[in-house]
Amino acid sequence: MLGLTGLLIFSLSLSGCSRLGCSGAQKPLGSGRLEIVGFYENGDTSGTGGAQGPGDNEQTFVSSLPALEANAKLIDIVSPFWYSVNADGAVTTAKPDPKVKEFAKDKKIAVWALVNNSKAGTQPAGGVLDAANTRANAVKNIVDLAVKGGYQGVFLDFQLIPPKSGPNLTAFVTDLAKQLHAKKKKLGVALFPKIDVSPDVSGAYDYGALAKQADMALLMAYDRHYEGSPPGPVSPLSWVEANLTSALKNVAASKLVLAIGTYGYDWPVGGGNGEYIATRVAYNRASKYGATVKRDSTSGQPYFTYTDENGQKHEVWFQDAEAAKARVALAKKHKLRGIGIWRLGFEEAGFWKVIADAVGAKK
Repeated sequence: MLGLTGLLIFSLSLSGCSRLGCSGAQKPLGSGRLEIVGFYENGDTSGTGGAQGPGDNEQTFVSSLPALEANAKLIDIVSPFWYSVNADGAVTTAKPDPKVKEFAKDKKIAVWALVNNSKAGTQPAGGVLDAANTRANAVKNIVDLAVKGGYQGVFLDFQLIPPKSGPNLTAFVTDLAKQLHAKKKKLGVALFPKIDVSPDVSGAYDYGALAKQADMALLMAYDRHYEGSPPGPVSPLSWVEANLTSALKNVAASKLVLAIGTYGYDWPVGGGNGEYIATRVAYNRASKYGATVKRDSTSGQPYFTYTDENGQKHEVWFQDAEAAKARVALAKKHKLRGIGIWRLGFEEAGFWKVIADAVGAKK
């Protein structure tokens, strides 16, 4: 689902972003097994590379399908990132893969279409929200998409909304929820964290008003440090819990899902933007350069440093299975509805064994 800085990464398939990654279940799950939402991307099926660099086998932008297939017994909802809303309310697509729907149906996994707001061109990210007619057009198109596409619901991931557009976002979600519910479809909304996050990024999200309309609210508890920031932990555990506790003041635990990342950043030491990398790539890179992966005792996040072939030093911070386990424990402690994984296919070997042991298979 979507984090602070995936805004250019996914222009490969859509002019937008999502860093996640709500089901057929109708009862609150806070007192039972956590629900698992897996966010999905098509990836680069040609094997020639993708968002993380053509020609670099380590960085091939892998499809989420193998991870979905291998972990079907754990995943309750899959939310594919296939759709983006333009400033005029039109919906563009990254070519949905019918195999995903077929597989999900066979394994009784609910499919919620992930829809974000396009960041393309000169139109501000919140542009579709600024006029009643474009909001209405977007609502109509999203509802049509859910009905004609046979989705059980829609997961709305609107990012970089100017704070002044917050009331329009709430109005949009209110109308969208009403019309989706009339068609017996569900709605999930992604929420940016607010603590130690600029109001320019998080100020548009009225947690209480949005959660009241939606069936699920996902807290994107990552990107404390991001591509454009200095190096540091992507998702410090104390920061995650502070944001979670704050969100629970306005969002019912039975609706709240905690997002868990399977990615990190590789920053050049001395300045410059970090590179968004999958967790599996981080471990591969540490091995390639003979670096020792350490764990920061304060944040609970793994990190390492290395020097590349050109003599450039790098500092890498990322999120892994052990960090995920700690977040599952938080979700259980606060009796949340579930967890969301952004994204399927980025995780390292052994990740899903940790999740299975902590959460358990579907009944």
